[in-house]
Amino acid sequence: MAKAWTGALHAFGFFVLATDLDRIGATAQISADDANNSARVALQERRNSELDLEIGGELAGVPRGTTRYIWRE
Repeated sequence: MAKAWTGALHAFGFFVLATDLDRIGATAQISADDANNSARVALQERRNSELDLEIGGELAGVPRGTTRYIWRE
């Protein structure tokens, strides 16, 4: 009887582990997609307010050495 319970317990444990790994993989994919989409910032060529953040350096899609601004809304 003890062997039957042990086998059933192992089978149940493997089932739970397999389901959790599938769920974790799907969650990781969604999180990576959200991170890629939320990392984009609207860069402006001119300052709109003294409170705007001035950024420069090597920015993607912007010529080297130019300054851009992130407007404070």
